[in-house]
Amino acid sequence: MEKDFFDVFPHLKVKKELEELLDMVFVTKVSMNPGRTHLRVYIESSRWIHKKNIFALEDEIERQCFPGIPMTVTVVEKFHLSEQYTPENFLESYRSSMEMELRNYNMLEYNLFRRSKIIFTGKDTLRMELPDTVISRQKSEILVEYFHKVFCERCGMDLKVELDFVEVKESKYRKNAALQIKQEVENVLKHAKLSGDQESEPKQEDTAREETKKTSGDKRGEKTNEKKSVDKKQQKVQKGDFRGSFGFSWRFPQGQQSGCGLRQRF
Repeated sequence: MEKDFFDVFPHLKVKKELEELLDMVFVTKVSMNPGRTHLRVYIESSRWIHKKNIFALEDEIERQCFPGIPMTVTVVEKFHLSEQYTPENFLESYRSSMEMELRNYNMLEYNLFRRSKIIFTGKDTLRMELPDTVISRQKSEILVEYFHKVFCERCGMDLKVELDFVEVKESKYRKNAALQIKQEVENVLKHAKLSGDQESEPKQEDTAREETKKTSGDKRGEKTNEKKSVDKKQQKVQKGDFRGSFGFSWRFPQGQQSGCGLRQRF
C-alpha cells in the first residue's frame, strides 16, 4: 500500500529543495534485515530525483530517526516519467547523477563510464564504445547491467546495450612522458654505475696499502728473528769453551793428553 513520504516519516526535517521533491514521492515498502542494521525504503516518484538528493535523504533518515544506533539506510527509487523522455534525452539529463552513483559504488566503473563513448543507433538501442583494455573487458558487463538497472528497472524504459571495444591510440603526451621516464632511469643507472666504480678505486688502493704494510711487516719480522738468532749464538759462545767458536769439538783418544801435558813429559 502506497503512502505519502511524510506520512511514513512525519518528523523528518530536510532542506527546502528536497522537501519539494518529496511532496510528490510515495513510499511503497519499508524493510529491515534480520540483524536490524540495514533499512531499505522503496519510493516512487513522477519526477526523476538526482542521486545527490537521494544520498542526502539517506543521511537525514539515519541521523534523525536512528540517533546513536548503527543503522544503514538505503533508498531504492523508481520513476514514472512522461513519454517526452527517451533513453537518449534522459541520459543527457541524468548522466551526472549516474556518475555520482558509480563513483560512490566503484571508481573503476566510474572512470570507465566517463571514458566511454555512447552512441544511440536506434530509439531504444545504444552502442557503448570502450577502450580495448583488460579492465574494460572485465568491467564492461557490470556497466551493461547498471544501464539496464537505471533505464529498465528504475525508469521503466526499454533499452538494448551493444558493446564495442576500440583500440587505444597512445597520445603524444603519454609517449613523450614514457620516453622521458626511460631516459631518467638510464641516467640514474649510469650515475649509480659511475659512483660504484669511483668507490671501488679507493677500496683497491686501501687494499694495496694493507698488502704492502703486511709484506713490510713480515720482512721486518724476519729480520728481527734473524737478529735474535745471531744474538743467541754470540751469548752461547761467550758462556761455553773455545770449541764452540769453531763449530766443532776436540776429542782425544784415551791415553792421549793435551799439548801442555806433552811438553811437561819432554
